[in-house]
Amino acid sequence: MDPLASLGRSLQFAPFTPFVNFAGLPAISLPLHVNTDGLPTGVQLVPAPDREDLLLRVAAQLEIAAPWQGRRPAL
Repeated sequence: MDPLASLGRSLQFAPFTPFVNFAGLPAISLPLHVNTDGLPTGVQLVPAPDREDLLLRVAAQLEIAAPWQGRRPAL
């Protein structure tokens, strides 16, 4: 399998994820919005290196402000 071909395919739908993974940075994707079709729209948060603590605190605050547990996409 050609790793560059795989990277090229992933860049089509997740352009920032491979670079964050390659850099070894902590990151999280959160479903913070639902569009008019009922589909979730996510946001990816990436803090400074070794700041998982900050990332998890922000994610927890966002979950309180805009809960997503139990939310399901429309069929």
